[in-house]
Amino acid sequence: FRSQITNVGMEQINDLFVPTPYDRTVWSADKRWFVYDFKSGDQHEIWGLEFDPDGKFRRATRFGEGLDPRLSPDGSIVSLRYIGGRMEPVEYKLP
Repeated sequence: FRSQITNVGMEQINDLFVPTPYDRTVWSADKRWFVYDFKSGDQHEIWGLEFDPDGKFRRATRFGEGLDPRLSPDGSIVSLRYIGGRMEPVEYKLP
């Protein structure tokens, strides 16, 4: 089963907009989440695309600020974000 999850044909950003991956992409161990970073100018965000067990796209979720996401053994997302001009680790939990 395949679904196209792109913004092709969109003329404006709205709640259906799915940002494109910037650099790092990772799949959760259960293949339910595709996690990636998005960058646009000074904007750095961690996003996840959730899929059901049959591989059907369910939703896009913005987790928060950050770059370079990695998945920890407990299933959380660990990334880096700028805090006070320095890169600091930040953790987000997968729903």
